[in-house]
Amino acid sequence: MSIQQKINDIELELSRTQVNKATMHHICLLRGKLVKYQKMLAPTKFESCITGEELKSFEYGDSRVGIVGMSGVGKTTLFELIKEEDADGKYESNGYKYIPGIIENDGKKLELIDIPAINDNSNGNKGKNRNKIGLDIAKTCDLLIILCDGTKEEELKDLLVNQLEAVGIRINKKRPSISIEKKERGGIKFISSCEQPDLTTDRVIELVQKEFLIESAEIKTNERITEQDLIDTLTGDVKYIQCLFVLNKCDVLDDETKETLTNEKSWLCISADDGENIDVLLEKIWEIIGLFKVYPKTKAGVIDLDHPIILSYLTSSVEYFCFKYNKSLLNDFKYALVWGNSVAHSPQQVNKDHLLQEDDTVQIFTK
Repeated sequence: MSIQQKINDIELELSRTQVNKATMHHICLLRGKLVKYQKMLAPTKFESCITGEELKSFEYGDSRVGIVGMSGVGKTTLFELIKEEDADGKYESNGYKYIPGIIENDGKKLELIDIPAINDNSNGNKGKNRNKIGLDIAKTCDLLIILCDGTKEEELKDLLVNQLEAVGIRINKKRPSISIEKKERGGIKFISSCEQPDLTTDRVIELVQKEFLIESAEIKTNERITEQDLIDTLTGDVKYIQCLFVLNKCDVLDDETKETLTNEKSWLCISADDGENIDVLLEKIWEIIGLFKVYPKTKAGVIDLDHPIILSYLTSSVEYFCFKYNKSLLNDFKYALVWGNSVAHSPQQVNKDHLLQEDDTVQIFTK
C-alpha cells in the first residue's frame, strides 16, 4: 500500500469517528500516524515547534486572539464590540476569507479573529468542512476565547474542548519536557529522572515501535508524563494554547449563579449585549498575552532600536524571535547571543529554546 493510500485511509477513518472523550485516544493515535505519513511525502527543511498555518506571519498585529464558539452564542456580537478597527486586508483559509479586527494598546496590536462556528458535526460533510476551517484558524492563535451560552455552559464547553483536542490543540497545558533522539541501532531506551506511574517502559517501546515505526531511539524526560504526552511529542503537530473560558448572555443569570460560575468553575461572565464585564475581558486578554519588545542586533553589531520585535510571554523563545524577525534564520540556526534580563550574564550564548524577556537584545548566528 502506498503512503498516499495510507493517508487516505486514515483521513477516512478520522472523518467517520465521532469526537468525544471515549474516542480521543484513538483519534490522537490516528493523527500521529497521519502526520508521520504526510512528513514522508513532504519533509520539512528544519525541525521546529512552529508548524502548519502558524508559519504564515501575522500581517496586521503582533499576536493573535481567536473567539471560538458554536452558532448563536454571540461570537460576532462580541467581536464587533471589542475590536477597535478592521485590518487593512484579509486572510484566506481553505477558501474562507476573513478580516481580522485590531485591538491596540501602547503601540502594540492584537489581531482579533471571529472564528467560524464550531458545531457537533451533525450536519454531515458540510458541517465537518465548516468545522475544519474554524479549527485550522484556531491553531494559528496565541490565545483562544472559548465562548459559551450562559444557560448551557457545560455541554457546550465539553463539545468545544473535544473538537479542539481532536485536531491537536492542548488547552492551558505546557509542552511536556520530552526529548527524542533517533538512533541507527540499539532499540528503544526510555530514560526518566523521576518515577512514571502512568507509563511503563514496555508501553513506551510498543508505542514508539508499533504505532510510529521507530526501531531505535533514546527518549528522555525529567518530569512525570502520560502516554498522551508521548504521542503528542512523537506527532510533532500539537499546539499548546492558552484559553480563556467566557460565558456570554449572563445578564439573564442571578448574582448567586454568576458568583458560583466565576469562583468555582473559573468562568468569566459577560454580556455582549449590555457590555457587562467587557472591560474585565480586555484586561485579561492583555494580561495573558503579555506583549513585550525585544531588540535585534545585526551582524555588524548595530542594535536596531527603531524596529523592535514584539513577542508574547506565551511564545517568547529565541525560535519565535527568529520566526518573526526572519524565518530563513531557522534553517541554519547555530546559536544566539543575548543581552538582558533573561540571561545570567551579558552576552550569553543560548539555543533556540531560550525564553526571552522584555528589552533583551538578540544576535543570531547561523551555520
